[in-house]
Amino acid sequence: MALMAVLGFVLGFAMNRGSICTVIATRELVLERRPARFIALVECAAWAALVYAILETAPMMPEGWSSLGYLVPAAILLGIGSYLNGACVFGSVGHLGNGEIEFAFTFLGIYAVVHIESLLDLLTDRPR
Repeated sequence: MALMAVLGFVLGFAMNRGSICTVIATRELVLERRPARFIALVECAAWAALVYAILETAPMMPEGWSSLGYLVPAAILLGIGSYLNGACVFGSVGHLGNGEIEFAFTFLGIYAVVHIESLLDLLTDRPR
């Protein structure tokens, strides 16, 4: 529990210090023509893709599991949610940490999507 508290503090501190948010990065890229944050997000995505590609070849991954089928709908939901909320998930955690309690609705939205998915059994071939 102490490790989770320390990691939670480090995550919150880094998010408030670095202001990691896809909404801010995209806004700066489009409106202000400042690509620095967007380039940093692309770099993080590239590193994550590399790690994922390595893990995908691991023997523990179920055969025939296609990540693209899950990635595209998830990206669409994240984009819509970010637009409506004015912040992505990371930004919402940062706002919540700053005492803006209305950003807790982000997590209710995540819970609703997970609950609806489990009721409709949309991902029948997901790894368990």
